[in-house]
Amino acid sequence: MEKDESANERWMNPYLAGVGLGLVLLTSFLILGAGLGASSGLARLAASAEISVSKSHTLSSEYFGRWGETPLQY
Repeated sequence: MEKDESANERWMNPYLAGVGLGLVLLTSFLILGAGLGASSGLARLAASAEISVSKSHTLSSEYFGRWGETPLQY
């Protein structure tokens, strides 16, 4: 059975992809002050919901309090 050489050409060099992802993350930290990720959006929605229930408790939280009264806005 012969190996299909064209199948290997479909993939990107993993080292080049890693460097590219690292640069995207570094740029995100420099511009936004935060990394990229799905958990941040969910955490901000939870903070927004918690503010509507108990504003003082949420703002005194070490994690949620850093976003202030409007966690859905940067």
